[in-house]
Amino acid sequence: LPEKLDEAAIRRMSKERQTIAMKITEAIRGLEAEKRPLYLSISGLDDLEPDAQHLVRESSKLNQSGRGFSIIGVPVRKIVEDSTIDAAFVYLATVYGPGKAFASRIIPNAVSGKLLIPGNGNNHITLVHVQDAARAIVHISRRKSDIKGRNIIVSDGKGATLREFFSSFSEYLGTKAPRRVWRSLAILAAGRPAVETLIADRI
Repeated sequence: LPEKLDEAAIRRMSKERQTIAMKITEAIRGLEAEKRPLYLSISGLDDLEPDAQHLVRESSKLNQSGRGFSIIGVPVRKIVEDSTIDAAFVYLATVYGPGKAFASRIIPNAVSGKLLIPGNGNNHITLVHVQDAARAIVHISRRKSDIKGRNIIVSDGKGATLREFFSSFSEYLGTKAPRRVWRSLAILAAGRPAVETLIADRI
């Protein structure tokens, strides 16, 4: 991911992911029917619309607001659906643990006492550890017809707030507690899609 995940950057990523999805679905359609695998389309919870109680369920509708990473995930899903191949849709909560942006940005900022919380941090953030996410995907991949067409949510179900999540790092590391920053300033620094994902209230 780029240092600043602004809308131009995420739209470039969306275009790339759509191209990949089209090539994969075309390749699967080119196989004989009995040899076609069940395609697992994996994305994030930004793609699903929470209800009035901020709950996201397998029955939740697709997010049409164009916020956060749904700019990538929703168009990819439409490509998979339009291809008419057999598919299931796996939605990961915010993945934390070794690797990617979590290791390269969040933890170093916590170590240096520079971790910032956009807004008040009272929003609920859905989480899953990277090892649990991997185990879940392996488990799901062993299923066949019983998951075809389904949304499958992978989350720890704890319902922590963003402030609790970020503060836990500082407590564990013995560093300064994260400071709050205005959302508008966070957007300038990190980009709107990244901040929209962090401040979304989802259970």
